[in-house]
Amino acid sequence: MEATAITSAALAEEAWLRGDLYKVLLLPEDLGGDERPENVIYILPGAFPLYDRVMDELVAAVERAPTKVSIVPGYRDESFIPESLTIVATRFNSTDEIVRVLKLW
Repeated sequence: MEATAITSAALAEEAWLRGDLYKVLLLPEDLGGDERPENVIYILPGAFPLYDRVMDELVAAVERAPTKVSIVPGYRDESFIPESLTIVATRFNSTDEIVRVLKLW
């Protein structure tokens, strides 16, 4: 499946129902995320293991120390499927920042 062929939420939902995409949360439930439309994204199946591992690492890091988290999807052309996620984590009372960019396709 070509990510660029999915250009709307309706097409993404159809592809998810067929099993061609994974439906995931930008901000995981463990960090307070829920299934509001603005927090739901669809990713290609091949990207899911990376997404899952990084989100597990992020949740573990936040559980160790209070952390401000920003997760921003990046899009290419008209695709509704993000090609990347930029994750920025900053511990409270610190200027240290961790930036991680996940290439999803």
